[in-house]
Order: sequence, then structure tokens, then C-alpha cells
Amino acid sequence: MWVRPETFRMSKHRGADGVGPTPSYRVTEQTPAPEPSNPIQSATRTMEIIEVLKERNGATVGELADSLDLSKGTVSNYVSTLRKEGFVTKLETNEFAVGLRVLDVCNKSIRERELYTEGKPTIDDLADRYEGVFTVMAVEHGYGYCLYSHTTSDIISKNRLSQGTRRYLHCNGPGLVILSGMADGEVEEIVDRYGLLSCDTGCEFDCPLAKYARELPVERESLYDRLDRVTEQGYALTDHGQISCLGVPIYATGDQVVGAVGVLAPRRTIYDDGTPDEDLIEDMKDGATAIGINVV
Repeated sequence: MWVRPETFRMSKHRGADGVGPTPSYRVTEQTPAPEPSNPIQSATRTMEIIEVLKERNGATVGELADSLDLSKGTVSNYVSTLRKEGFVTKLETNEFAVGLRVLDVCNKSIRERELYTEGKPTIDDLADRYEGVFTVMAVEHGYGYCLYSHTTSDIISKNRLSQGTRRYLHCNGPGLVILSGMADGEVEEIVDRYGLLSCDTGCEFDCPLAKYARELPVERESLYDRLDRVTEQGYALTDHGQISCLGVPIYATGDQVVGAVGVLAPRRTIYDDGTPDEDLIEDMKDGATAIGINVV
């Protein structure tokens, strides 16, 4: 049985007056954000430029203009503004890339989240004791985000689950346990917005599961059947040939699932004589419980 390391303790979150504990975990939006009634085009274009630079790992003004179907002059104005603010930088190849100031924004967002601060010791402890990449996943706007991951194994590159990595919820263990804790209407909202893409059907993310065989729900019926099983089991497990992905839910206030503890590992780590390893599952559940207690 997993023993909570000494670094765990009840968090002393304080209220606005600095005296008592806060009433509950600050839950962010779990379902997709509503479409804006009057979207600001310049804001949309700014984020599109950042996204293209992220995906291409750098691009010229001309390449950006072609990708976004904009004039070079328009793109040049956006890029020069973003350079001044530090969100875009120029490489010696005359390409532009995402600037380091983005790190300041991202790090603040991640490191001020209770799931990160309370989850890190659990993830470190599990990674020291089992083979695989352990992670704490949060949910926001219908996506799963890796807040922290750690591994002591070189079997799977931990860089594939670096901080901020975004994933769909329906095709991996941590994401499935998060979905299983949502109301039917919330699941429908997410599926309606994003669909049920997989590695085979056009998933946009650079996922470490892409190189392996898949066993993913791609139809609504199979997704809902799987979510029912996840609720009964208390964990979710997806098989991808040589690799398996296991997730257990993190509960904050009452029965609200706010995140998950997950592991991406060789199948031999997660299975024992053809069935899921009960010790691993129980240790992950205990860790998730400790995180949940501390974020309340």
C-alpha cells in the first residue's frame, strides 16, 4: 500500500481575510468556452500567429502569411508588436519563434494551481517506485492539460508530457476518468465541439501514443459504455499495444472530479498476469486521494 510521503500535509489555504480556509477548490471551466458574441479579430489573429509559430517551431513572415491567408504587411505588423512585448523573437535564420516571455505567463498559470503544488510530491514518489511517466492532469475548456510529469525511466521520453501538454480527454486513461466524473450534458458539449478524433482519424496533437497500436473509443456509443465501466472500476485504462495508459480521478469538493493522476508505461508495468496491477492502482488512488484532500 502506498504511504503518503512526509512532504504531504493538509494545506492551509486561507480566505480573503487571511484567517480561515477557503470554502472549496477553485474550479476552472471544465467544458468548452462559449463562442464570443462579438469576437475581436485582432486577438484571434494574435493567437493564431503564436499557434503557428509553436507548431512550426519557427517561421518567416511569408510562411506565416501563407499559413494564415493574410498579407505579409499585416503579419509583419503583428509580429513586430509581439516582438516588442517579448512574446515573439527573431532567430538568426531570419525566422520568428515564440518568445521566452510566454514562459512567464505559462509558469505563473501552472505553478499557482493547487493541483500542481499538491500533485508534484505524489507524482515524484510514484515515479521513483514504478516504471513509466507519471503525470497530474487538470481539465479546462474540455481538454486535459499536463501540469506536471516525472519519470525515472528512459523507456518513454518525459518530454512528450511536458508541462502544458494538451490532450483530448476521450483517448487516454487520465482523460477518461475526468470525463466519467462529468454530467452527461457536459460530456455531450465536449464531444459536440471537438469530436472523437484519434491517432488514426486526424488527432492534432503530437502524442506519444501515436506510434503504437490503438484501442480508442471513436464512436459515441463506445465512449459512453467505457465511461460507465470507468465509474464502476474507479480507474480508466487504455491499451496501445506495447504501451498502456492508466488514470485515476482526483476529487476535490464532494464528488467533483477536478483532475487525474495518470501513468504512461510499458504494458508489463501496468498489467500483472494479464490483469491490471492492483498495487499500482491502489497506490495511484491513494495518491489522488491525498491530492484531493489537500486542494479542498
